[in-house]
Amino acid sequence: MSIRQLVLAVALLVPSMGSAQVVYPQKSDQSDVWIHYRIRADQAERIRQYRAMTAYFQSLKFAPAEREDADLDIFDPTAEYTHGSIPTANAAKLLGDPRVITIVTAPTGWAQPAADQKIPVQMRLAGPLAPREQRMLHEQVARHLGLLGFTEGISYDHLGYTLMRGTLPAGNLFKLLRDLRGQPSGWFLTEVPPRYLPAPLRNIVPIKLVEVLPEPMEAVPAFQPPAKPTGKLTEDLQAVVSDPARQTEPLRVEAVLETVPVGAARDVRFVLQNQVSGATLEGIIGTVATIRLQKVADVSLLAVLPNIRTLRLPRAGHDTLTSQTANALDPVQLNNLMASSKVSELHRLGYRGEGLHIVVIGTGFPGVDDQIGRELPHTTQVIDLTAELQPSLKPLPAAAATAPGKLVAQTAHLVAPAARLTLVRVDPNAFHQLLTVARAVVGRQEYSVAMLTRSVELVRRGEELQFLRRKVVEEYRDAFSNLSDDPQPTARRETAAKAMQQLQDDERDVRDRFARLTALKNAIDGLAGAQVVINTLVWESGYPLDGLSAVSEYLTARFAGQPPHVSIGQPKRPDIPVWVQAGSNAVGRVWAGPFRDHDGNGIMEFTDAKAALPQKRWTPELNFLRYVPQDGMPGLVIPAETQIRFTVQWREPHPTDQLLPAEPVFPLTLRLLRQLDPEGKTRASDEMVEVARSSVPPTRLMRTSGSGVYEVSLDVTIPADGVYALRVDGKPAANPAIPALETGWELYPRIVIDPVNAAAESGLVLFDSFAPRAAGVGIPGDSPAALTVGVGKPAAYQEPLSLSTGGPGLALSTKPDLLSAGTILIDATGGTGPGMATGFAGGTAALLGSAGVRGSELVRAVNLRPGGPLVLPSYWLSHLRPRTAKVGSER
Repeated sequence: MSIRQLVLAVALLVPSMGSAQVVYPQKSDQSDVWIHYRIRADQAERIRQYRAMTAYFQSLKFAPAEREDADLDIFDPTAEYTHGSIPTANAAKLLGDPRVITIVTAPTGWAQPAADQKIPVQMRLAGPLAPREQRMLHEQVARHLGLLGFTEGISYDHLGYTLMRGTLPAGNLFKLLRDLRGQPSGWFLTEVPPRYLPAPLRNIVPIKLVEVLPEPMEAVPAFQPPAKPTGKLTEDLQAVVSDPARQTEPLRVEAVLETVPVGAARDVRFVLQNQVSGATLEGIIGTVATIRLQKVADVSLLAVLPNIRTLRLPRAGHDTLTSQTANALDPVQLNNLMASSKVSELHRLGYRGEGLHIVVIGTGFPGVDDQIGRELPHTTQVIDLTAELQPSLKPLPAAAATAPGKLVAQTAHLVAPAARLTLVRVDPNAFHQLLTVARAVVGRQEYSVAMLTRSVELVRRGEELQFLRRKVVEEYRDAFSNLSDDPQPTARRETAAKAMQQLQDDERDVRDRFARLTALKNAIDGLAGAQVVINTLVWESGYPLDGLSAVSEYLTARFAGQPPHVSIGQPKRPDIPVWVQAGSNAVGRVWAGPFRDHDGNGIMEFTDAKAALPQKRWTPELNFLRYVPQDGMPGLVIPAETQIRFTVQWREPHPTDQLLPAEPVFPLTLRLLRQLDPEGKTRASDEMVEVARSSVPPTRLMRTSGSGVYEVSLDVTIPADGVYALRVDGKPAANPAIPALETGWELYPRIVIDPVNAAAESGLVLFDSFAPRAAGVGIPGDSPAALTVGVGKPAAYQEPLSLSTGGPGLALSTKPDLLSAGTILIDATGGTGPGMATGFAGGTAALLGSAGVRGSELVRAVNLRPGGPLVLPSYWLSHLRPRTAKVGSER
């Protein structure tokens, strides 16, 4: 074999050796093969080269098909095609002869179907070229094959862009034996003259080998991309609006506003009053306004308002602890945790949280009324803030019995038994209620947007009843001025009496609602001066991350500490409250990192291109998923009808001196793919089919003079049991006319998987291929002022088991700030998750507050290691004097 032949053979064999991550179905031993060769020489030289070529074919055990005039090919200068059979393992080696241009192979006995029927094919392209040129050739060939009806596969292993796979009409198969650059062609000219083709396609025969793949038994329907949306509704809201059975139901939606001027709540309320009958403003936070509609059909009226950019269903926060401890990792009794963290030393020294006020925020505290006076102090107050969201000012239906809020309250009380407790129930779909609590704690005695809405409703209702009273009383007098027993006067008196009774009932209802509003407002005002706030709710999406949400920014502005101040021996309450926040427990459900696109194909790589890939995974562009059922073993197969939501959020820089060509400048698209044959029995294991794609334009959550924060969601109901993977596409929305002016981008997307139906019996969908723990701690734990608490490994709790880092924009922030045990038991009961550790840390903050430590500077004041375990230093405790009974005396 010549040097040229050896190089070509090695180039063909290398890709097949590089596909060890892909499982291929068993191929037949023999294949039919069609060969296009070319010998340009005089007759003597042609004979010599033809004999050398056929000798090489014979060495590969090629058996030519019988043909009457086959013996004339050696002399005929126009003879360029032959066919026959060959061992399948040797088919690609035919290209080792430099006279061979292209070959087509098919399983032995393959019968060509109807011309318009698509058949699966796999092609080896010319190469290897330089990486960028090889990718360009791959893209150009795919586009040119589209003229022949070719449909390319998705996310298969292209072996460095030297392999292409897809489906092609059977009638066009043997056109590929000829030079693709001349296809498609008419009777005289090609459709695209070769000189107009782009390089490198113009300069090289692009296709070297075409392999007809066995036709699988299962037919895969082609994916139909969703129509380009023209409205403002997200996918989840579109599903509700399109349901005829729900048109008359009340609905709460979130409107993302184009701009938020000063007095935005007043402006939005005015617009709603004049444009959408019965719609009320429930809350506004940042650019997101929560609106309550009387019926689903009113969504269309909101969508036409010019200042509304996007309409969506409310984005819910999730609780970070559960009361399930059966399979927990190394649970610890609270008394033992207090001893190992040396918190019990504060009890021994007489510090028990005296004079401090702890506020616990949760989604519900079922059974807490029975605990007050027993497991909880008799001074414990419960505030149900969900009442402000109802026109009746009555709380939403009681939380599920499994709501773990009381476990957090009980933990905080046992750690700081002398502190006063207030439990605040919030709606997890009302992010703005966190801001209501934060403002109340720092002494902002003002009505929340929802309370103001309820107040306006009561005033209007009172005015209506006042006007109605005059009519009802007048009719009542006239009716009872005639006491005749005749049927008509009698009926009139009965009607007037019923109207009067209804009026009195309505007036009583208004008085009761006003009393409930006053009581709720007074209770919220009573939070002023609280020193410790414990919150176990986390929002992973829906609002700007990296400390940019309105709640995170408010905490940073009003809960940030001053220089550390410790008064040993003299009690001093912290003058700045501390917000003790649970870190995210969405381990495995979150991916965050830079947008990598090493090969420039517009598809994000979830890890570095040089990093080792998981077993049986062939590309860093796919993040495979796994399913964890409530009961049973985790696996890669996700059951049908599982409902999940993928959300990606990113922040992109914007030039301050020019208009944007498009917004966002770098849009991202989420695509969900299903692996057709994970075992590779009938298809290659890298064959995928697309099942869903995000279609709604990105939602702009925030815009500054130099950046914008955007978010895209994909709501999916899994169509069939199978193995699924997520892919993220992203390219600049507009390319400059001059390539040299193209801007480089540095984006840090964050992707989260949320279950749409959080039923107890449903399992969790997690990332299987790539799921870094350093993916941010969620909102509002990303605020630098929040004391974010995570879960550490058992024993020393040194290494975080929950998510860490403050997010891409807060990469230098240590988050979570402290680590503690993941499962804490209180006698026989207990809870698991960062929320439980947060209750313990909040109680500890109250203890330290009674010892004179500013809660907002707790970590630095006590000299705890940022991001380390919550264990009080012995040397710090050794300088702390015992507390005397009389506050303010020597200790």
